[in-house]
Amino acid sequence: MNGISNVTTILMIDDNVGDIGLFRQVLEGRQDVVLHSLPNVAQALAFLAKKFPFTRAPDPDLVFIDLRMPIISGHSIIPVIKGDAQRLHTRVIVFTSSTLEVDRIRCRDLGADEYLVKPRDWDEWREVITRAIAENGRLSSGPLGGRGFDHR
Repeated sequence: MNGISNVTTILMIDDNVGDIGLFRQVLEGRQDVVLHSLPNVAQALAFLAKKFPFTRAPDPDLVFIDLRMPIISGHSIIPVIKGDAQRLHTRVIVFTSSTLEVDRIRCRDLGADEYLVKPRDWDEWREVITRAIAENGRLSSGPLGGRGFDHR
């Protein structure tokens, strides 16, 4: 991003095509959000590092991460993003079906900015995603936006 744009760039890391489809439906018609989705952590690491085939990948403002994915868990990418000095303003939102407190605590300790449990119905999906983007995206209040990790 060039720092001037009012467009929020989102990277969604999730292996569930249905969940990605719901996320895209929530964003349908919005001109202020660009969504990039990848099905696994390995591809996400290449995207963030701008390695082939992602050499022209944008720097995301928000990263939505599912925890339960094959081969490499979503947990593993949180410290990579949060430990990168060039990504100080990148918000990491865990977006998972896990309601386990141990996962919530681990993600907080790894540096995630927010932990959201995937809703079960469409209206909640729309509400949760819209709120998360409004509070954490480019047009949020403050340099990092968000209401904090423990907001549910």
